[in-house]
Amino acid sequence: MRFPRRGGKNAVMANDPVVEKPRPQQGNWPEDRKRFLRLIRYMKPYRGRVVTGLVAGAFFGVIAGAFPKAVEFVFKSLFEGGQKPSLWMVIATCLAVPIYYAIRGVLGFLNHYCLAWVSSRMLRDLRVEAFSSLQRLPMDFFVHTRHARLIQIVQYSTRSIQVSIVKLATDIVKQPVTIIVAIVVLGSINLLFCLYALVLGALCLIPMTIIGRKVRNAGRDEEKSADATIGVLHESLSNVRVIKAYLLEKLQIGKFRDAAQRQMNIQMRFQRRRDTLSPLVEWIGSLGTAGALLFVYFTDMPFSEFMAVMAGFYLLYDPLKRIGNVHVTSQRVLVAAERVFELIDREPQAEPPDAHRLEGFEGEIRFEDVSLTYARRRSALDGVSLTIPRGMTCAMVGPSGSGKTSMVNLLLGFYKSTAGRVTIDGHDLTKVSIVSLRQLISLVTQETLLFPDTVANNISYGRLGASREEIVEAARKGHAHEFIMALPKQYDTVLGERGQNLSGGQCQRLAIARAILRDPAILVLDEATSALDAESEQQVQEAMNELMRDRTVLMIAHRLSSIKHADLFVVLDKGRIVEQGNHDELIRRDGLYRRLYDLQVV
Repeated sequence: MRFPRRGGKNAVMANDPVVEKPRPQQGNWPEDRKRFLRLIRYMKPYRGRVVTGLVAGAFFGVIAGAFPKAVEFVFKSLFEGGQKPSLWMVIATCLAVPIYYAIRGVLGFLNHYCLAWVSSRMLRDLRVEAFSSLQRLPMDFFVHTRHARLIQIVQYSTRSIQVSIVKLATDIVKQPVTIIVAIVVLGSINLLFCLYALVLGALCLIPMTIIGRKVRNAGRDEEKSADATIGVLHESLSNVRVIKAYLLEKLQIGKFRDAAQRQMNIQMRFQRRRDTLSPLVEWIGSLGTAGALLFVYFTDMPFSEFMAVMAGFYLLYDPLKRIGNVHVTSQRVLVAAERVFELIDREPQAEPPDAHRLEGFEGEIRFEDVSLTYARRRSALDGVSLTIPRGMTCAMVGPSGSGKTSMVNLLLGFYKSTAGRVTIDGHDLTKVSIVSLRQLISLVTQETLLFPDTVANNISYGRLGASREEIVEAARKGHAHEFIMALPKQYDTVLGERGQNLSGGQCQRLAIARAILRDPAILVLDEATSALDAESEQQVQEAMNELMRDRTVLMIAHRLSSIKHADLFVVLDKGRIVEQGNHDELIRRDGLYRRLYDLQVV
């Protein structure tokens, strides 16, 4: 399907810090209208089912609204004719009742099922588009946004829209048609009573409007409280080893209990405001019933007419209550749609205008007087200049926060430099295709990124579409084949979350096999062995030596003994390059590198 166009004058730019904007406490009708129209666009691919459901609802309303006339006819024919009705009349009347309810039931089923079918596909399309938008957003967005909030939007805000849309779409035609037909029928039976019913309906609209506004505010608070609860859950699952190692279970349970309590309080406030509507409408209806009884008493209304009018009066009660809930439900839809569309409309990290592809890497990587300042942070790089020729192994060292990872982030196109430029073979990376840039580079990090999928699939992410033979060959070169063959299903073994059923060294060798399969021109190793023991580090280092062969390598490492073989050491401190040279040269200079090295050797 074709999704609605993203972006617009209110879209947040890619490099803007992600800040939760204060929102107005009440709806803005022009904006609300735009959001509803935008949601309706998601129904267009399924317009056949939409029309079927709405038409069925309209006919349901006609049949339901005409019920008072049927009641009048039955009682007049059977009880007011002055003589006993014939057997055939009784049989026909008795047969008409189940036929009436059968037709009504089929129409009600078609109305609800068709619109539920459409809304389920809307839910899928919304989730896919929101997730696709997430995949295209720049790195800075994820640094400043809680992952739990994104999960809440993609999974639960979209679900809230779907559930509410079913209610809205089911009632938006069926209930008004029922009310209109019932009023017309009542008017044909007794015009004065019809006018009385209209006044009563108008009175019901007052609490609907007031409570609807309060429900919207409570619904917005409920969404935020759900963010907090999911945040604690995500935090606990992501850090389960630390929590258990430091006996933090009670602390996390307390945090989750507090978040769940806040969510429950807000949900009950939402429920209280929403459920206030039904008793109010019922109370107004009871006034109408009392008035109807007085009306019957003073007008000497015939019994058949009285039964028809009372049937119509009670028939109006449920549609009026549902119409009231339509307003309440629409407020909940708008709260959820506001969050979903805010995410979808964020400006993606798009390809630069007139971007050209990098077809290979033949010359050098250059950092030309590069500076970088992250949003809401101090300067990360300040006037960095560096040249890395093809085939060189360059090690970047320095204290934490010195700018090592920032240089890698610029090379991978995760961020754009504040000043200066980064080039490959003279091509400014801000003007080249991001896809072609990242196809040249493989990244192996300290935190091995494995998916809950088979071993073979985890390796194949390095180059989608690779054959099983190519995957096995990459595993051999990455020194992973031997332990893979010892797994229960070998290459078809499904890994646990983040590879938790493997050791740290095994996970790292799978990551190296993935990088080997990619066959990159440029390799980035970010603390690739810092979390391993000596034996695992040796095995991984052998795999890395295979991976680094005939490639340009940028290494980040705190453990200097593991990178002594590098051709060039670049020493950074506070965002500046303070030293360059090989290991022996830097040891003789007795500068920052020598101090860092001595701290580790002693």
